[in-house]
Amino acid sequence: MLLAMKLFMLSYLSALKNFEKSVGSKDIKYPDSYAIGFDLSVILNPKASINFNFAQRYQTTLKENGVEVNPSMTLPTLGLGATYSLNETNSLTISSSVGASSNSPDSVVSVSLWHKF
Repeated sequence: MLLAMKLFMLSYLSALKNFEKSVGSKDIKYPDSYAIGFDLSVILNPKASINFNFAQRYQTTLKENGVEVNPSMTLPTLGLGATYSLNETNSLTISSSVGASSNSPDSVVSVSLWHKF
């Protein structure tokens, strides 16, 4: 029996820009975020794949009335997941990621239902 697997790799850049907001008497500047990430999918068969990912985010400072409340930080994460194709237009992904530094979230578990339009 011959086992055939395909690899699919995706890399991405992203940026999130937040604007200053007023809450009561406070002017709040939420942090901006910039990220780079790499995803690797091992396609086991036409219906199932295993997904690995790494993301490195940089988050700027959080300010209240011009005073720094939280410093800027980097937030690296590593993830593992699985995707199963339910039919031609829907698939289900279950994934988990863990933080790779003390600033990153300890763990995140997600369940996603994808629909192709």
